Amino acid sequence: YSLAEHLMTDSGGIVSSYARSIAMAMATIGALVIGILYLFYDDILKKHIDGYLTNVFRKCVYEVDAKAGCKVYKSDTPGFTGMMNEMKAMYKDHKGDQPFLTLGFTECMDLFFVKLGINPDYYAAFCYKFPKLAAWFNTISANISFSWVVGGAKLIRNNNNNNSSNAKGSNSNVLVIEKCHFRESIGEEGCIETCKIPVEEYFTHRMNAPIKVSPQPREQGLGCKFCYGQCSSKDLEW
Repeated sequence: YSLAEHLMTDSGGIVSSYARSIAMAMATIGALVIGILYLFYDDILKKHIDGYLTNVFRKCVYEVDAKAGCKVYKSDTPGFTGMMNEMKAMYKDHKGDQPFLTLGFTECMDLFFVKLGINPDYYAAFCYKFPKLAAWFNTISANISFSWVVGGAKLIRNNNNNNSSNAKGSNSNVLVIEKCHFRESIGEEGCIETCKIPVEEYFTHRMNAPIKVSPQPREQGLGCKFCYGQCSSKDLEW
């Protein structure tokens, strides 16, 4: 209940009566749903969800490229391997063109949200109104639903209440990807230009959901950190 009430604090730091009235229900239902998903995700849902999300995203890319009059990159290979074949071919042609890569990602993600039944404008308004809840929800959602592109990950919640850079204290949720499949496939420069920069730009500015992406130094491995919310430098260290 306390966590739910804390997360429902709006961007002005005010806990509304509405938030208090639904905090208990939110905490109970949220814990139940998340518990069930974590209990059965690996054994029952993962394969089907991963395949479905991969196919949906590939179709989004096809539609965005066709609408923009760009070359549509299509591979006959199914699943993640086929998607990465398309991504690598696209990146080979547009390497170094950051505005193109960032805009393409933004349009693909907006369409991806729509195809999943989420209005991106409404979601951006939600993230602006309830930043703490949004940071928590985005991290949980990514942990459950993004394994199709990044692989296994673990969630770390930080309470940096003594962070001197923020008088009110800061909170962050960090998703630690142990070995990013996307990064392994597309390479180091591709990781920065097609993932780190576009992801930070999209979620921070389009979705009002600040995020920092911190790839692990290559000599140490292929990990990555996605930090949602108010991140300290320590959150991003390896």
